[in-house]
Amino acid sequence: MHEPVHVKNVLPHGEPFLFVDEVLSIDMRRIVASRAIPMQEPWTHAHFPGDPLVPGVLLIEGMAQTLHPAVLSPGMVCNDKRSRWVAVDKR
Repeated sequence: MHEPVHVKNVLPHGEPFLFVDEVLSIDMRRIVASRAIPMQEPWTHAHFPGDPLVPGVLLIEGMAQTLHPAVLSPGMVCNDKRSRWVAVDKR
């Protein structure tokens, strides 16, 4: 387990396109990250008004942003700090 990673220090993304606040733990099988979603986010009032739901594309982007610090972690194999997802496998 690693110390929490504040992703603003390692991601090329910035607000408003930052969908993870910190990576809490990383190991070879699991990554745990968090995001506090403020009600000021533009989609919170329009995506299911009265019962806001995070759009799936934002969840996938958050997963991709969570993965970025993981592939750069000690013990992981990645020489390129510009990692990219090229597909999502729907299994």
